[in-house]
Amino acid sequence: MTESAEQTIDYSGTAEFEAPDQSSGEKFILFEVAGRVCRVPAVSVLEVVHSLAVSVIPNSPSWLLGLSIFRGEPVAMVQPHAVIKGAARQEATRNFKTIIFRGRDDEAQFALPVDRINEMITVPAPGEPEFDDGTTENGGPVMIVDPYGIIEEFAEGGR
Repeated sequence: MTESAEQTIDYSGTAEFEAPDQSSGEKFILFEVAGRVCRVPAVSVLEVVHSLAVSVIPNSPSWLLGLSIFRGEPVAMVQPHAVIKGAARQEATRNFKTIIFRGRDDEAQFALPVDRINEMITVPAPGEPEFDDGTTENGGPVMIVDPYGIIEEFAEGGR
């Protein structure tokens, strides 16, 4: 394997991201849902995969798209509209990329179907030059997604 191949990590099967450099700051994965650009902390992502089959659960909460199987284990597929403002309610048969979020114990906690995986970025820590102000390079807004906050809201009966 060449040195350049070792520096590439493939998260989505279609887009390659450069391996993290030694710069300080937090790493985020940018993705799109319903035309909205969002970002999530890379440390909270277990894996990004192509569409997973979804089994719809009758009488389930409005935030649950259904259940999927990831590496032999069930994982809750969350409706994007429950997480991303302005996203439409999805049908389980739609083709999408899936972000599998890491639980605090490094097991799959839940999954989120997204339209597109954009890139991995490093956001400098506050106080460093070029601190990110929540916009993309073209000036559009970026929504920050907190996966652990989402789970806490679901557990409390929110969303």
